Amino acid sequence: MKKTYGFRKAAALLFTVILGIVTALSIRGTVYGMDRNKRDEDRERMIRQTEKAYIREVREVLRKEGYTDAGVTLQRVVYGDGIREYELLVNHRMLVSPGNIEGIRSIREKLLAMDPDIPDHKLSVRFTG
Repeated sequence: MKKTYGFRKAAALLFTVILGIVTALSIRGTVYGMDRNKRDEDRERMIRQTEKAYIREVREVLRKEGYTDAGVTLQRVVYGDGIREYELLVNHRMLVSPGNIEGIRSIREKLLAMDPDIPDHKLSVRFTG
């Protein structure tokens, strides 16, 4: 009497099919992750360029207002959900002089009106001397 190995063949075939599916899904997940990382890098590069352009525009506004040697710093905090919080620091001795409250108010309004075109962000302006 000859033994049949039907169950073993079926189990081996089933194991091979499952292993093939797992491998295909793993490769697909890796490729998808690489595409997502590329998109995130491209988005981050675009945002950095926008930030640099914004700083240039701020310096130009300050120059037109007579504060040619003002220091400008844009500090950024990026939260886990993608929301960005910016603090624009403008450093100039004459800006923070006691009699220049109206000048500070005017420049703050101009700088906030120039809000950079960055999605999901908050912007505040602070003057130091």
